[in-house]
Amino acid sequence: PLPALLQGNLVIDASQAGVVIDGGGISIQDRNGLDVRSDNNTIRGLHLRNFSKACIALEGGAQNNTIGGDPSKGVGPSGQGNILSGEGTFGIGLWGEEISFNTIQGNFIGTDMNGMNVLGNFSGGIFSDGATSNLITDNIVGGYRDNGVQIGGISKGNNTVRNNFIGTNASGTADITINTNWSTGISINYCGSNTIGPSNIITNNE
Repeated sequence: PLPALLQGNLVIDASQAGVVIDGGGISIQDRNGLDVRSDNNTIRGLHLRNFSKACIALEGGAQNNTIGGDPSKGVGPSGQGNILSGEGTFGIGLWGEEISFNTIQGNFIGTDMNGMNVLGNFSGGIFSDGATSNLITDNIVGGYRDNGVQIGGISKGNNTVRNNFIGTNASGTADITINTNWSTGISINYCGSNTIGPSNIITNNE
């Protein structure tokens, strides 16, 4: 895995290129690809795959970070959006009550860069445990066995999940789930005060 991002106010921008970071050769389990532990960073245009825990993790009180952006901007395969795929547990993980005011936007999670085909085998696409006041918007989420988006672990989350395509591509025509008997588009566990919508398209789940 990459070193944890401890310094804030950084921009990691591959939207003009296309950079693949593959954790498939790491033998140690339970590792994140990019672990963000600081504030006011922007991470966009990367393709991270095959990390055993999360491709991108927000931990250690990380706030005001932007993971992704506008996929139509940039000449890289996914523009400003990140492609998070392969074998692993989560595409993006947010852990801790101080993980707040972050934006997860325009990413392709568990899919190829066109959002048309499954490109992974995740337990969950976006996993939030205790995080508050975060915005999850404009993402395409697929390739999950359990939950496309899971929010939990705190009584008042105040998170917003809107305008995402969960289990399908941006036109609503492709099934990009992994067929199981328990898959769920959005799961909310022991966590109130969240806003779901408007304009999510959620389909092909059991």
